[in-house]
Amino acid sequence: MTQDGPAMRVALFSGNFNYLIDGAARALNRLAAHLVARGVELTVFSPTRPEAAFPPVARVVSVPALPLPGRGEYLLGMGLTPKVKAELDAFKPTLIHISAPDLLGWSAVNYARKRNLASVASFHTRYDTYSQYYKLDILDKLAKKWLRHIHYSCDRVLAPTDETEAWLRENDMAKSIGRWARGVDRDEYNPAHRSLEWRRSLGIGDDDLAILFVARIVAEKGIKQFARVIDRIRAQGRNPKVLIVGDGPARSEFEADLGEGVFTGFLTGRDLSTAYASGDILFYPSITEAFPNVVLEAMASGLPTVCADTIGANSITIEGKTGFLVDPSSDEGYAEAIVRLLDDGPLRARMGERGRKESARYTWTAVLDEVIENYREVLALHDNGRGGAPRA
Repeated sequence: MTQDGPAMRVALFSGNFNYLIDGAARALNRLAAHLVARGVELTVFSPTRPEAAFPPVARVVSVPALPLPGRGEYLLGMGLTPKVKAELDAFKPTLIHISAPDLLGWSAVNYARKRNLASVASFHTRYDTYSQYYKLDILDKLAKKWLRHIHYSCDRVLAPTDETEAWLRENDMAKSIGRWARGVDRDEYNPAHRSLEWRRSLGIGDDDLAILFVARIVAEKGIKQFARVIDRIRAQGRNPKVLIVGDGPARSEFEADLGEGVFTGFLTGRDLSTAYASGDILFYPSITEAFPNVVLEAMASGLPTVCADTIGANSITIEGKTGFLVDPSSDEGYAEAIVRLLDDGPLRARMGERGRKESARYTWTAVLDEVIENYREVLALHDNGRGGAPRA
């Protein structure tokens, strides 16, 4: 039994549940663990690899997949094959949850429609922004059209922020919208994990200021712009340390563009916590996330942030208080904001302290319970023949 209600049987579909570390996968694993703890019967359907990046927190059914063209680290699920469909039939879900608008997600939505099952989609990534990084202008319109199509096939779409919900409404992307925000573990991400010894081991002196970047190293995280902005700062005679946490297919290109920088590769657990707390400023120009977990984790770690003024970061950052929001097209604006922080130690301290304080508003238990409440509402609406009716 779930708390305060009968058991639900949720089939969660993901393009990457636990074979590769990224923000969406981390959030989905948090959700899965919470659902299981709350008594929800859960089966996850996702492509897998022999070596998982996360330990399993729920039963995972492996979906046949092929490497994504041009991005072979990701796998493209081939939809509901007869074998996978048999597993789904045997599970007898009461609700379908898709986390990506891919072929697997679309197959799952079709399954729900044919069997009159309740369905939700969670919104994690602004795929419509990818055209800016991969020079495919047609991708923007096609992505929005496809996203609208698959979202309207679901009873409800879960948005992480007010700003994201407004964007979905303005672009007619859903018939019903609920909320799934994100949380942060403030013990895991905490200024107390700062380590001068760890910094020294990387060649970062005690008096050096370190600009931090945390993400998979791929084009859509804004790595070209990050390097250009660092060049601008260096051209002004300043030479902060640059600390890059993460890895990915564009790493060699990023290293060449950036010149001098410290690349740690992927970090997890306490190593990642130490890296966050041991930086001095987070610079994150990505515009693709619906909710940039990196920004919230940096705030909890006591760092001021410099981010793109998009529907992701501007829902978390308090402009001028916890960090700076910059026009995503302005290299100069990013450089000015970072230089201001480099030159003003008290400002860095005030913003870091305020960010740490504001991060307390984002608790995982509350936001994940809200997902279960959305499930209950959608099931009730669906059972009453009003699936997809807007929330009052």
